[in-house]
Amino acid sequence: GIRIFPGDSIYFSGIEITHAFEMPEIDRQMLMYKPAFPVTVSLDGQVERFFSSAPSLGMALWEQGIGILAGDRVSLPLDVPLDKPLTIEIILS
Repeated sequence: GIRIFPGDSIYFSGIEITHAFEMPEIDRQMLMYKPAFPVTVSLDGQVERFFSSAPSLGMALWEQGIGILAGDRVSLPLDVPLDKPLTIEIILS
């Protein structure tokens, strides 16, 4: 089996499901597992760390409720794939 950790995602037929999802009884079912990666954010001198399986840095920040405005500076582009641990700095405008 696969251990599921906070922030990991499981998909069935392209839809994200929870651990309580009951699989339909049909042949050849396929699940997709997407592990979460740690994201460390330095924002106004405070450091926050969270785990996300979002496809990009921007989506991970959005899921955490961290909004980025036009004048804000982020040390990495928001479209960077979240396929490894990331550490970023955000400087608010």
